[in-house]
Amino acid sequence: MEKKDLLRKLVREEIKSIKEISPELFKRATDISRSRGQDQRTVKMGQTFFNQFVGKPLMGGVIKDVTYAKPQQGYYEEVGVTIDQPSKTDPSNIEKRYMYYDVEKDEWDINDEITRADARILSLIAQKINPKTQYQSGGQGFRIKGYGMDESINENKENYMFFQNLKTIRDVVDEMLSLDPKMVDMILSDGHDWANDHVATSKDDLEEVHNFLISKKAPVEEKELSPKQKKIAKAAPPEDKITGADFAALRKSDK
Repeated sequence: MEKKDLLRKLVREEIKSIKEISPELFKRATDISRSRGQDQRTVKMGQTFFNQFVGKPLMGGVIKDVTYAKPQQGYYEEVGVTIDQPSKTDPSNIEKRYMYYDVEKDEWDINDEITRADARILSLIAQKINPKTQYQSGGQGFRIKGYGMDESINENKENYMFFQNLKTIRDVVDEMLSLDPKMVDMILSDGHDWANDHVATSKDDLEEVHNFLISKKAPVEEKELSPKQKKIAKAAPPEDKITGADFAALRKSDK
């Protein structure tokens, strides 16, 4: 094997091993390639480093490519995500959507409301290159559907995960219900009865929790009344009973 071919082989093996290295080592390697003006090599290393995210669902589509840019001229560092996304007007038409993560600013250029599943993927991409990113929780820094701005997501709140899991279940159910029923029926009929069993078991579990909370709802609401309000409510006669005040009003009307 000629030296040139051997060198190419070593470079390919080096690139293949990149996905197993730490963010710190990856950034040092790309610093070297930038200093040498090897922008294309930087791009190839980045594609390999972020390859694990290709094919993952995101924003109603699928991640087609994740690129990394750290050019010699430009002095910026960013991760670009390309998504193949069905058109809103014609789902059979696939459109491309692009979003970018600025590594230095630690910022995604996304203002849309997104699901927690989408936020989780974007957070993992940010953490891949920046372990100290602000996007640690999977919700921090994003506008999450059902929450509005991220400051309403308080991980220190008691039973935080209970509400988070309910939101995730809702998002997953909405996404599955948006699928073509014929396609889903065809998939399930191909020997996947386990999916029906999982849904049936989950339904029973959720109904049990739902019924429990609803049964506790009235006492909780009563506890929120002030002592004076409770006294008035207890003293108030049923709506179908005639009170002394009613008789007095009738007497006045007869005069």
